[in-house]
Amino acid sequence: MLSGSNAEQQALANEAAALFGEEKKSSVYSLNFTVDSAYQGQEAFDLVSSAVDAGRRYALAFVDIRMPPGWDGIETVEQLWKIDPALHVIVCTAYSDYSLDDIIEKIGLSDRMVILKKPFDNVEALQLANALAHKWHLQEESHAMYDTLQQRAEQHQLKLEKARKKIRELEAIIQRANIQ
Repeated sequence: MLSGSNAEQQALANEAAALFGEEKKSSVYSLNFTVDSAYQGQEAFDLVSSAVDAGRRYALAFVDIRMPPGWDGIETVEQLWKIDPALHVIVCTAYSDYSLDDIIEKIGLSDRMVILKKPFDNVEALQLANALAHKWHLQEESHAMYDTLQQRAEQHQLKLEKARKKIRELEAIIQRANIQ
């Protein structure tokens, strides 16, 4: 669902149209996702940690609530957010192991997490993944712009301090010259 390219989706839609005699084009829009899989929470933690260390962070993760043995989905989300607080998460569940109140109590209320009940429609999941990945990219750009602006402000502050120091030095020279 997430790893197929737009070209592959279009080719599949064209084949289906030829097979069923319909002139139908694929209208599915998808970002170019790179998909990695982890079957346990610790494995997901290792993937995200390695990606952060390599400077190629993940935009989002689909996390199932039930992943025996080991960490469940909620604990996995907690651990993933410790190493990458900007990671967006889609929590998938067919079970009500946790109420929304339980989830909020454990990991807090976050605009980086969405709960998706199974069975879900592939188009809905794809749209959700597209929207969250786009939001993640916008937030990353925003942080980069903020950092750039902050660096520029610090550079201007240093220039201003140097100029003030120079003015004080010149004022001291003028004052000494006036006294003599």
